[in-house]
Amino acid sequence: MLTFAVCDDDPVYRECIKGKIRDYLDGKNIICQVDVYGSGEELLAQKNRKYKVYFLDIQMKEIDGMKVAEEIRAADSQAVLVFVSGYIQYAARGYCVNAVRYILKSQLEEEFDDCMDAVAEHLAGEEKTLDIH
Repeated sequence: MLTFAVCDDDPVYRECIKGKIRDYLDGKNIICQVDVYGSGEELLAQKNRKYKVYFLDIQMKEIDGMKVAEEIRAADSQAVLVFVSGYIQYAARGYCVNAVRYILKSQLEEEFDDCMDAVAEHLAGEEKTLDIH
């Protein structure tokens, strides 16, 4: 089962993204679990929870989405990170944590399926990767 975390301080976007994930995966007959969090602190407090894919807002109150992504990346180099933000100026910083996509909230409708295609491609590529020691 694919596991997703959606972290956004705006409850409308949290539920919208959750619904879009479910709709996309239902259409492909893929079972998923989607958990939602209203803050970076709330998400990071879930130390015993590990997700395959994280959808993160950038601008949140205490801990911003970039800091959350850095913490996730430090703990899990394979996590798939997607930023969903209202602010384009943070997009370049997404490369620092190897985000798969950066979607502007104003373009969520148009770009979501392409984003999920990229997430699926990334996850499929993960299964084909060999570790050579």
